[in-house]
Amino acid sequence: MSRLFFTASELKAALPAFPETLAGLLAAPIPSPEEAAEALASFAESVREEGQAALRALGFSEAAAAAQIGQAAALFSRETLTARIRRELPPAEIPVYVTKDGQQTEEVSEAASVQPVARILRRPLGVIFHIPAGNTEAVPFYAAAEGLITGNISLVKLPENGDMVTEFLAERFAEAFPALAGRMVFVRYSSRDEALTKSLCDLADAVSVWGGEEAVLGVRRLAGVGTRVIEWGPKISFAYVSGAVPEEELRALAESIAGTEGLLCSSCQGIYCDTNDPGEVCRFAGCFVTVLEEAYRNRLGSDARAAAARTLERRTQTLARTFRGEEAADPRTAVFENTYGTVTALPDAACEMSLPYGNVWVRPLPQADIIRVLFPYKNRLQSAALLCPEAERERLADTLLRTGVVRVTDAAHLTEALPAMPHDGEWEWGRYVKRAEAVSQFPGGWSPQTRIRKDP
Repeated sequence: MSRLFFTASELKAALPAFPETLAGLLAAPIPSPEEAAEALASFAESVREEGQAALRALGFSEAAAAAQIGQAAALFSRETLTARIRRELPPAEIPVYVTKDGQQTEEVSEAASVQPVARILRRPLGVIFHIPAGNTEAVPFYAAAEGLITGNISLVKLPENGDMVTEFLAERFAEAFPALAGRMVFVRYSSRDEALTKSLCDLADAVSVWGGEEAVLGVRRLAGVGTRVIEWGPKISFAYVSGAVPEEELRALAESIAGTEGLLCSSCQGIYCDTNDPGEVCRFAGCFVTVLEEAYRNRLGSDARAAAARTLERRTQTLARTFRGEEAADPRTAVFENTYGTVTALPDAACEMSLPYGNVWVRPLPQADIIRVLFPYKNRLQSAALLCPEAERERLADTLLRTGVVRVTDAAHLTEALPAMPHDGEWEWGRYVKRAEAVSQFPGGWSPQTRIRKDP
């Protein structure tokens, strides 16, 4: 593809020629994962110093610019990419032999055919339309990079107003590796333009969508019957507190909440306490609201105007939820406010999203009830921060993993996943490839039951 970025109107004008363009790209040599990884690693190293200065010039603070470029460097390090290729992608080719009695084997022996009768091949899906969540910068570029490593052509949606970090990274990558960047296309347009989304879905072999329930359901509705939909979200993460917790662990949890504002799938939406006593829940919430305020003050400072804006936004969202019937009055509910947000003590054990920007709930959940209570949420759970005595950690972690939670960590690392680890309980890159079958010969005497079949 000779062009990297399109607006909605530009893409609509170019759409008639897109099928032929994509067919040409599909016919071109496919870069190997190793080739793409080496290019990304070299790019990340070269842009590290220049990138911080460039993002500062675009209006990012020194800390934010360093964080964005540091994240890119970590994600695209050779060590991380090599580990992910090894763990997440199946072998490029698995030869299949047949023994004299008709059994399949992957090893050459005197009893097996000398030449493979078939090969199981790793192949890219083809064209992937990525729809990242609009609340995190740089993710669209990371999505395109994952498409590149898995051999795919990537069509990537950007917010209507663009994404400065993605655009900076994509432009610099295209300057260094124009042939590889030719397998990426970024489109700036509004999510309300369903007709354009439908057109892009029709061009794709698969649609990878990140976001809330509404976004996922919308894509399911627009994608064709034969188009694979790869869903990432919505997910809920929480903290579980059992026993006496050191002050530093509570501070670490508060800093995690303040650092992500509740916007990520791994952001802490609420805290379960190992108790069935509502009074204990209220006492914990009353203490934690002070710890949370300190974390926000350290992060945002004491800007009265910013605090007032946050309070107005929080109360507007609360009124909207009340109007929709989502906020039911309960006399046992206690809301503890600070300058930056709220901690709400609730008597039930529902696992739900909190309002973003400094708001969390606290609920009772005795250990004996964990699996029973959380089981209904099994497909929506992601991470759990476990704050408990060390002697109980392994047992409680095992219990939480039985509920559908796919990641258990400590308070400080709730939103900081290790590189090259599963995402939402799956190997991410493995979902972007398929297994194909290439048969070279059918030995005599094979029955339908012994034929090689496609790997599910």
